[in-house]
Amino acid sequence: MPASPLTRLDFKLLYALQVLIEERSVTRAAERLHVSQPAMSKTLVRLKTLFGDPLFTRTAYGLIPTPKTEELALRLPALLGELQGLVEGHEFHPGEYRGRFCLGLPQWVSEMNLPQIIKKVCAQAPRVQIATVDMPQDYLEQLATGKLDFAIQRQQSVPDGFLSFPLGSGNAGCLMRKGHPLSQQSTLSLDDYLHYPHIRVSFPGMTDDNTGIIDQVLKAQHLSRQIAFDTTQLAAALETLVNTDCLMVGPYYLAMKGRYQPWLHVVPFPKTLTFPKLPFVLLQHERTEKSPAHRWLNKILLEMTKQSLID
Repeated sequence: MPASPLTRLDFKLLYALQVLIEERSVTRAAERLHVSQPAMSKTLVRLKTLFGDPLFTRTAYGLIPTPKTEELALRLPALLGELQGLVEGHEFHPGEYRGRFCLGLPQWVSEMNLPQIIKKVCAQAPRVQIATVDMPQDYLEQLATGKLDFAIQRQQSVPDGFLSFPLGSGNAGCLMRKGHPLSQQSTLSLDDYLHYPHIRVSFPGMTDDNTGIIDQVLKAQHLSRQIAFDTTQLAAALETLVNTDCLMVGPYYLAMKGRYQPWLHVVPFPKTLTFPKLPFVLLQHERTEKSPAHRWLNKILLEMTKQSLID
């Protein structure tokens, strides 16, 4: 009987391949694995021999994975999680786990929740690395290919193969600086709301044309607002807001809990404007569903993010 291909496999090679896929650099992969660059290069040669494929193409921008490597990238995270669970038994020990997760997050999550998420991850799993990117337009594809491990987005129907976990809905209001001429009012009239210039923060996926949901509500009433500053950068928008008389649509918790709380005030929208509730979900691809490490981080993300969403 011919020997099984598994006899040629050192499972540490699979983890090294996963790190190479994530880092796209022999040097950075060597640093993460605490080995020399020559040793990492030898590991890559062994991987090429094992899979009978170049695996990567070297370019000025780093290592570009071959189609074979892209195929492996879809399956490696779950496989490595299963192997780690097999070795460690049924109980997962975050403190002993070494790995990297990439999260696609809206900027409001980064602003409000990310510091506490990182704090909790570091306390439980000091060898884990968290990477974040602003929510990309192709977030479903990136979840499917392994470029992203988790994403937070507005609730919507998703194709088969994805897992969706409800986070709740955040109430939106009219944000302004403390001391703003309107800040003493408990309610706003429509004239008040339209009298002042506005800051619009456009996030991918929030509306089809990125105009802002409130603009669609106003358009239905044949109205419009004056946009003084249109940006995709939440930090720039908030800094501008606390230093001008501009108004901005935003979740209540930015004024109630965030680091800008001392300088922000929030008032409900005029009664004639009905702003829809925006339910958000945590998304994950089913390929990582059985990974103990992904289950552990999933629990943290749900716990920490739900704290800032008030129905």
